[in-house]
Amino acid sequence: MLSKEIDAEVAAPRMKSRYLQTAMEKNVSSVQVKQESHIIVLRVSDIPSAAAQVEKILAEYSAEKVSLQSIDGKAVFKGDLAKDKTQDFIRQLKSIYQVEEKNPSIDNIEEDISIIIEIMGK
Repeated sequence: MLSKEIDAEVAAPRMKSRYLQTAMEKNVSSVQVKQESHIIVLRVSDIPSAAAQVEKILAEYSAEKVSLQSIDGKAVFKGDLAKDKTQDFIRQLKSIYQVEEKNPSIDNIEEDISIIIEIMGK
């Protein structure tokens, strides 16, 4: 009976360790995703109209995994764009809206780029 108790005590830390390791891996991977996202902020006077226009532009550039959320009075799009289309996409947004890029360097990324577009009032 004593050996079963010792085995249970020894096994418990391993279970916690595996659980913590998995949780830490998930946290690290989510931080990496956030770092790789290109954040674009649009300042507009009409958020619903701008959201409709941005949705059309995303479709023109064949963005994938596009989602839209309304958060705290702003519209937030998330999606993936092919790297070779990203600069043209941003130029098109700049020709229509006041644009602020929060992490403008995308030159060293070799694959599709995860973008977040925040549309908020002026």
